[in-house]
Amino acid sequence: MASGQIDLSYTTVGDRFIRGAKFASTRTSEAFEAVDQELEERVVLWLLRYPLVFGSDIANQFSNRLKLLNESPIDKIGFKYWGVDARGTAFLVTDYVRGTSIFSPAMNLTQLQGLFLQMADSVAAIHSQSQVLSDLCAESFLLDSAGRPHLWALLGPFESGAKQTAALPPAETLHFLSPEQRTLSAIDPTIDVYALGILAYRLFTGRYPLAGRQLTAENIPDLTAVAPAPSTLRQDLPAWSDDIIGNCLAPRSEQRFPDANELARALRSALEHGESVYGNTRWSRRTVSVRGSGTHEGATREVSTYVVGNSGPGGGREVGAPRAQAPGTYKGRPTRPRPVDVEDSRVRAFTWLVALVVGLLVAGVLFLVIDHVNKPPEQSASLTDVVNNAPQELKPLLVDATAPGLPFERREKAIEKLSQSSNPKAYATLLRLRNGGLEANLVRSLEKFLFTRLESDRMVRVAATLRRFWSEGGMARISPEVFSNLLLACDRQLSFDSRKKTLEDSLKVDADRTTEVVASLALDESEQTFIPVLREFLGKSAGQTEVSGRGIGALILATNHLNKAFQKDLAEWLPRISDEDLRWSLVHLAEHENRSVFDLAREMARRKMLPPYQSIVLDAVIKLEKMPVDVPLQGALVRSALNGWDGDALQIVGQWMAPNSEQVLLSAMATAQNPDVATKAFDILAGRTMQQEPGKTFVSWVKTQLWDSRVALVKPLGILSLDELATDDELSYALDQFLNASSPGLLFRVSRASGDARVLGIIVRRFGERLPSQDLLDLLESPSREIRLSTVRGLRGRNELVVLQRILRAYDKEEDPELRKAYEENHWVTRERVKQE
Repeated sequence: MASGQIDLSYTTVGDRFIRGAKFASTRTSEAFEAVDQELEERVVLWLLRYPLVFGSDIANQFSNRLKLLNESPIDKIGFKYWGVDARGTAFLVTDYVRGTSIFSPAMNLTQLQGLFLQMADSVAAIHSQSQVLSDLCAESFLLDSAGRPHLWALLGPFESGAKQTAALPPAETLHFLSPEQRTLSAIDPTIDVYALGILAYRLFTGRYPLAGRQLTAENIPDLTAVAPAPSTLRQDLPAWSDDIIGNCLAPRSEQRFPDANELARALRSALEHGESVYGNTRWSRRTVSVRGSGTHEGATREVSTYVVGNSGPGGGREVGAPRAQAPGTYKGRPTRPRPVDVEDSRVRAFTWLVALVVGLLVAGVLFLVIDHVNKPPEQSASLTDVVNNAPQELKPLLVDATAPGLPFERREKAIEKLSQSSNPKAYATLLRLRNGGLEANLVRSLEKFLFTRLESDRMVRVAATLRRFWSEGGMARISPEVFSNLLLACDRQLSFDSRKKTLEDSLKVDADRTTEVVASLALDESEQTFIPVLREFLGKSAGQTEVSGRGIGALILATNHLNKAFQKDLAEWLPRISDEDLRWSLVHLAEHENRSVFDLAREMARRKMLPPYQSIVLDAVIKLEKMPVDVPLQGALVRSALNGWDGDALQIVGQWMAPNSEQVLLSAMATAQNPDVATKAFDILAGRTMQQEPGKTFVSWVKTQLWDSRVALVKPLGILSLDELATDDELSYALDQFLNASSPGLLFRVSRASGDARVLGIIVRRFGERLPSQDLLDLLESPSREIRLSTVRGLRGRNELVVLQRILRAYDKEEDPELRKAYEENHWVTRERVKQE
């Protein structure tokens, strides 16, 4: 049978297709492995989450959309059938296919760029057909064995036409929801561009822009204002990444690429030239915000604009035309009439009733079959089965535990003895007993003994974690399904594959608690077995490239909820973690409100892992521990200390008015690679009243007399102002830069006014012979031995009477033998004094 719409007017999808395991989920649809009973072949069954009214305009639009996409030259999984069944279930059946998530394989930067371009091209093909996806997310694409992405989630935006909401969308899909999608009417192509921007951010940085935040459909902030630019999280990203991804994620649709075609063109240009020409977002780098020769600053950028709906032979895209207002729903197309038209209302009602009863019976049978296949045998046993299948030595205790006529205390005591048995199958037996139909109060007691059993099996952290989940109340209480799966995953009698499968099932429902148990299993049972599982699970949100190769300590320390769960182990792990893992953990944890940030920063300072100027910033992070929580500030400081300064971080730090902020800004001036960032740090300091020397005097000098030269002097100014951290070579470099804009005499007087002995000593040593005698004479009595020595040498050969008199007086007072010898070597008048003596 050729592909096309099939008529299920008086039947349901479930009558023809046996649904199996779930393959993928988007915000509006789900994909399942299924069997076509009529053709006896495996297929993929896509179902819209929201029922449509059978025979309505919106149902016809759904079918017409898939007919159009099936006939279009779009790279997709082969369509078989589609339609809306009698219950309003909108469906699409495709060829059977297996693949992996786009985030699963480890890829280098070149591969990631190619992958992003291929995804943009796939969505561009949809937009060229005047269609919008609207629910693009992480599982919308499937990677084949060759690493090529296939767009396979194509059911489209039909929430506004649904007669009811069938189920809440997966929480992770809310990351991809654009601000204008808070209503159900937006179907402009820019919402797909926004989702592509989220995918790109996740691909290139290993995390979502709002990772760690609680998202709701009503709370979609401006990402470019609250999230770090991609290049701040990964230093090797290409120059165009911040600009193009920021353009995709602009808060207003008119600020984004108008459709995926324009995005793909911009990407190809960026990959060819190494930079982007847009530069109109908060993340755009000034160094790449350039215009073509035919434009000027403020000129309107010409891009192709997308028009939703049919717009003639051009396929709905017009170059240079203003964007049309997107309609709330699609325009319906004529469809063939229904093949059967039942006029008698009684016959219709009876037919519907029969279809409903048959559908419910079939669905119930299918549910029981699938549930029986997927459920481990030990989860479905009756109390009699538990007793009969138990090890012989445990059966007497099980008989007492399951006998309804015995007192509760005796039955509870039997369960306790079961938990204390030396038989290795005791834990598995207790699990089967828990699910065999015991009274609720006995189940509650049994669960407490399960934790005791785990502790006796040297799974102390696992027991503590599960006990905490078990005792939590209110909205935080763990779901029974997840708790049962987590208990089952701790059964060492099961194969590793079975244990991992139960953990994967739990992960889909409760990721935080599942990863806590996996981390506990790694610590208590086997790091070799469970660390790869922990990396895989954490990598689903953080990115596989981010977690690849990380040890258990780093994985826990860097993950906010795991860090809090294992807080008592922090003191033990910190000294053992590698320098690289410590850096990685601190960068990730700093984005959260977690007091362990300061422990990690102190350990990094103890190891002296950073150069002196960056250590100033790290010290500022540590001092934040005594202040009210300010996550954006601590994140900006950590990123700057470890990865270098950028404009976003400086904007946050520039609003910070603590006493040590002065030193931090001087550090930015001395180390920022971007001259614009360094100059901005100076401008912030120039607007403040500085307290510390020599920075106070030097900044004032540049501000009042060398303002036009400040861009070239910012870095040397930061070095001179932090001279206690600088090497002699660094100070010499800084002084040379100032000599290009001033003179040795002026530099000497400013240094002397600052009272900084080290800078003054270097100036006297280098330029003493060129400085006026009057400027030097007072330094013969300086408290600094080095300044006195440099001054004695700088006055060599001067025979003015006043100079000779001052030299003799200073010589007579000098008690340092080396300095007295320097006097004698450099001044004849002191040698004569020695002869007279």
